[in-house]
Formats: sequence, C-alpha cells, structure tokens
Amino acid sequence: MKTYGNIFIVLCCVLAEFAPLTARQVKSFDEMKDVETYEELKDYGLVVPNSTDHVAGTNLILLALKVNVAGKGHWVPAHGLLGVSMLNVSVQDRIGYQNLFLSIFDRSKYYNSASNENSWIWPGSGDCRVGPFKFVKTASILVKRENLIAYLAYEVSSRFEFDREGNYARIYRPDNRLDSKKRIASAITAAQEVLTELKRQGLDDICLKNLIGICLAQLLYDGSIQITFEKLPFPIQVYSDALKATIERLKARSGHSMIFLKELYWEMAARGISDYDPFLLPPDEATAQAIQEIISTDLKHIEKK
Repeated sequence: MKTYGNIFIVLCCVLAEFAPLTARQVKSFDEMKDVETYEELKDYGLVVPNSTDHVAGTNLILLALKVNVAGKGHWVPAHGLLGVSMLNVSVQDRIGYQNLFLSIFDRSKYYNSASNENSWIWPGSGDCRVGPFKFVKTASILVKRENLIAYLAYEVSSRFEFDREGNYARIYRPDNRLDSKKRIASAITAAQEVLTELKRQGLDDICLKNLIGICLAQLLYDGSIQITFEKLPFPIQVYSDALKATIERLKARSGHSMIFLKELYWEMAARGISDYDPFLLPPDEATAQAIQEIISTDLKHIEKK
C-alpha cells in the first residue's frame, strides 16, 4: 500500500507541474485597475474589440436570462449585453439580441423597442415602410420576434405622433391611412408564424400577443379591419378601451407628454395588459426552462461558421 501511495503522490506532483501548461489562467476582476490595453482583456476571459467567443457569449446570455430581472438593477442587461458583444453572428442577429436586453431600461418594452427601431437594417432599399412587412435576414426565432415588436411598436407610436408628411403632430382623430393599415396587417400575419413556433418550444409570448391586441384596436379605431386574431389574452374591447383612454387623456392635456407609447403603458397596466417580456420575467419555472432551451438552440443555429 505504501508503494501505491508513493506513486499517487508522484503522479499528483507531475500533473501539478503540467497544469499551468494546459489550463488557462484567468485573472480576477479585482486586478482590472491595472488594465491599459485591449489585449490585456484576454487575461480576464474577455474579448477584445472585433473578436468573438461564441461559447462564452452564449453562456453569459443564458446566465443573465436565468435570473428574474425584477430587483436585479442593471446586472441582467450588463451581463447580457456583454454576452451579445462576444457572439459570432450577423449584424441583424446581434441587433435582435441587443434589443432584448436594451428593452429592460425604462418601463415599457414597446416604447424601448420602438426607440431602437432605427438600428434595424431593413430588407430592400429605400423606405422600409413601403409595401408589406418583411423580416430582416435571419434564421433566429428570437431575432424575428424582436424585429416584429420593434416594427409594430413603431407603427403604433408613429401613427399618433406624425402626420402624413412625417412631421411631428398629434393625430388623435380616426385616420384611414390604407398604407399603414396594410403594413400592420402584414406584420400581424407574420407574427402568427413566430408565436406558433415559440409555443411549440414551450413559450406563450404574452408580450407580443398584447402588442398585436393594441394594433388590432388601432385598426378598429381607424375604420374597418380585414384581419382577425383569435387567441388574444384579453377581449379586443379591453385593448380598445386602453387605446381610447390614452387618446382622450392626451387630447385633454395639451402640455402633456407627446410620447404616445409611454402614456399607453399606464392605461394598459390599469387594465392588466402587460408588456412585460417573458424572456426577462418568466411567469413560472417551466417557462424559464423553456427559454433556456430556446436561446441555447437559437444561438447554436445562428453561429457564423
């Protein structure tokens, strides 16, 4: 037994000598006060500008989404966006994942998504709002979802904040703009594809469904409607009431906020219509687990080889 014990001790010593050659030594963040160059970031397990580490980026995103965002301050977007910056993906896919974490800031997912709408690179040339909605070039279900939310939220806000010439204006009367209605209808049709796929993977996307409810209410407010959506979380009248209450409140207060989506947020919340993102605030453990699997599969699928 003594002989075997000595052999074990010798083997441990040999392995200890080889460990520095095989294991990556990562410094503590406590030592970052000494960092002066981008290349030194590698010593802390971080990437330098214009380089990627898709596996590490994916893991950071999954860890960030594993934490319910409520009460966590900026921890979730900070680590999530750091993970996004490390991904080896296309520009469009990076924008989509950035939008997921950037929408944490402020209260309204819809307002923040509409604010980030200009960062998308839309298909085709010229004005992206000519003709029916088209997804940006992506194979990512998450990016398609973020793309839709940004598009529809922008359509709602611009309908009430801009005139036909694109100038700032308060358009609080019914306005039968056929081009706008066609764009919204085409995006709602596209959204059903995304919702079906997310549902198949275990996520009921209430956030996107409620935005569709608001869009349908807007179409009804502006006149006849040629599209229906059967599986909304609330009756269409509830969305219409929230929309009309927002319009009346802004009509009555000429000096009040011109940011329509921010005002709409409060009327929605008063009626229990949530724009909380289930990716960031999963309602239960089963949904949280489904999100981990959706994102993990999605990021493997869209990694640039």
